[in-house]
Amino acid sequence: MDEHSITYIALTKWAPPLITIFVGGLMASILFPRWQDRYNRHRAREDRKLALAEEVAQNMKKYIQAWNRLRAIAELEASRPDGLTEVEFERKKSYVEERSNARDELHDNLVSAQLYFSADAQAAIGDFFRWDERCSELHLDQLPERSEFAVESRKVVSTIHAEIEA
Repeated sequence: MDEHSITYIALTKWAPPLITIFVGGLMASILFPRWQDRYNRHRAREDRKLALAEEVAQNMKKYIQAWNRLRAIAELEASRPDGLTEVEFERKKSYVEERSNARDELHDNLVSAQLYFSADAQAAIGDFFRWDERCSELHLDQLPERSEFAVESRKVVSTIHAEIEA
């Protein structure tokens, strides 16, 4: 083929850059956006998992504190033959409401966490739900020790934490 022919020039000088432009355009317009979208979805999911883990830990603490306050005032009530004063009784009612609100928030977080976390975390959450349901049916004087509340809450939080750290 003659070096000065249009065909030779087109095949040797213009074709390689055109092929490069075409392949690069294909990568830039089709493949890179797909990869970027997949990465963005993954990043958003990981960010949501982290936010949920923080919410679970914070609301678990609030829930345990609310139970402890309620138990403390119930112990005070049991220690007094005349029961609680009117102010203390109102405080007890507010503690019951705080405990119920904290439980609702925690359960909402845990239900959401079941969507994002592994089977191990889902099992720990399910175990906590069952344990908490049993505790909710008990009278204050029948509740497990405070340390058991801490142990049960740590099971959930540590399982979620281990998954985030992995």
